[in-house]
Formats: sequence, structure tokens, C-alpha cells
Amino acid sequence: MARQFEPDQATRRWPRVRFRLRTLLLLPVVVAALLLVAFPKLITGDFVKFRVASIDESHGSVTIEMDARVSSGTGWGATNELNGGGLGVSGRSQSHWTHFIPTWPRHKTIIVNIRFNIDRLPPDTDILGDVLVIQRGTSYHVTPGQRFDLARTQNVDGERGSCWFEVSRGSRLGL
Repeated sequence: MARQFEPDQATRRWPRVRFRLRTLLLLPVVVAALLLVAFPKLITGDFVKFRVASIDESHGSVTIEMDARVSSGTGWGATNELNGGGLGVSGRSQSHWTHFIPTWPRHKTIIVNIRFNIDRLPPDTDILGDVLVIQRGTSYHVTPGQRFDLARTQNVDGERGSCWFEVSRGSRLGL
């Protein structure tokens, strides 16, 4: 009877060993997949993707409203080197399901207000047509290290100026 019991024990052990080997091999794959679902920034990196929702001009000032997706933990802003102009930048979060998962890209409205010194621009300059680089309804994708021009000017003295949008890196996990 002992001989019948030995082969039966060996056949029962082999499936358990295979199950343990599969589990050990699949465990890192499952953990990696869970990390990428919880922290998508590990794949996408830092970015701001926006669509220009509206552009309004009044008295030498242009207000640009952007509907944006911002990777979590990523900073953004604008820099102004326009000839005697001014700049205002603000943003507000939109209600979005990402408040449940803080590491996913957030939905924001970004508003950039650029003020031009009209006296320094050539007299035949159309701000919306000649100065602004972006267009209403167009989508853009900006990453760190990439300078994205919003407006470019040249004053009556021939000096050039620009206003650009920038993205800065955040923590790798997006926390």
C-alpha cells in the first residue's frame, strides 16, 4: 500500500509547485500594473494639455481662457517679456472625479491676461492676428523644458518681446 500512496503524493505536489511558481512570476507584474493605475504619471510624466476655450480683447489687453488637464503635482505659469506690457495668470480647479484619486491628472481652467503697451506697438498691429501665436479652439500639449509662446511682438524701435507658458516638474509619483 505504501507504493500506491507515493505516486499519488507526487502528483498532488507538482500542481502546488507550479501554482507557487506562477504566483511568484505574476506577482511583480500585478504589482507593477497596480502602481501604473494608481500613479499614471510614472508613464506620462509632467504635462499640461490645454484647449484654448476663449480669447477676449479689450483696450490693449487680451484674456485667454484655457480648459486644461494638468498632471498631478506639476507646476505651470507664464513669463512676460513684452515691451512695457503686463501679465496676470490664475487658475481654478473644476469639479472632477480626480479628487477621489489625487494622483490622476486634474481638470483646471487657466486664465492668462496679457496687457500690451499699445503706444510701443507699430500702428498697424492687430493684437489678435499679428501678436498672438495661439488660436481659439486649438489644443496644445506642453511639457517641462518646453517654452510655449502665447504672444510675440516687435515694438516701434525693433525690439522683440514675447509672453510664454511654462511647465515645471513635480514629484514623480504626483503626490
